[in-house]
Amino acid sequence: MKKERILAGLTALTAAFSICCGCEKKNSSSTDGLSNYSLDVDGEKQPDPLAPLDDGSNNGSALQENNSTPAANSNNETESTTESTLKAGNFDAETTTKQQRDPLGEGEFKYDDNGAVLFNDSKEESDDDVKISAAQALFQSACRTEWAFKFGCPYQMDTSDVIKNEFGWEFAKITDPAITSIADVQRDYCRVFSERYVTGLTDVYKEKDGAVYALAPERGSNRYYSVSKITGIKATEGDEIVFNVENYYNGNDFDANKPYSETAEFSVVVSSDGKWRVGRFILPY
Repeated sequence: MKKERILAGLTALTAAFSICCGCEKKNSSSTDGLSNYSLDVDGEKQPDPLAPLDDGSNNGSALQENNSTPAANSNNETESTTESTLKAGNFDAETTTKQQRDPLGEGEFKYDDNGAVLFNDSKEESDDDVKISAAQALFQSACRTEWAFKFGCPYQMDTSDVIKNEFGWEFAKITDPAITSIADVQRDYCRVFSERYVTGLTDVYKEKDGAVYALAPERGSNRYYSVSKITGIKATEGDEIVFNVENYYNGNDFDANKPYSETAEFSVVVSSDGKWRVGRFILPY
């Protein structure tokens, strides 16, 4: 692919994702559920990314150790899950579940093999602290999944076998024999995200002759991003729980030393199988 096509393609894709990569209900407006999303760079909201998620515990420390982005598919053998792992889109179910299984010291929930949150009993129905901790775990999984599927590719690809769209962007063939349609990709994506909130996959995956091709744009992440914290429960809407999330940044392109935070909504959909899957979500970086 020519250099100018790469630059033009990634610029257009970044613009498109800034509008649509936050998951929203099918056939709804792009602002559905996001009316409280705001940007504050005037110093009114100062970040506190090192504060624990609850009084005296280290629940937040796993998100605060490292904000760099390692190579995709690297193995995380450390004892704590860092933000770098979330950005890389890696998910080691056994290791990560061990790390996040017991954030409150009582073993109420854990990740399943794919990154959805599964409760061991019905305590989440009455304990807001448990809900907030579970939402924090699911938010981390949402970041991993969104990054892996939309800004990379979780499958093996043959980069010598490509197709192009109308803009000249090159899509490489996925060689995983289980992936023969975009519906297969959506199936895997919806192991973490609710089917109620699916958007953007057809922008980065294309079908041709019984095969699927992936764009895998691999854009850089926001270098100023620090950490995200679930700060409280906003509402319960049927089978959906809406949380407030605060995304913290150490600066911006105009002032690299001026920290600020953005407030957004994050929701979970309680599936019929009892698992929590991602609803409303905006990738914070």
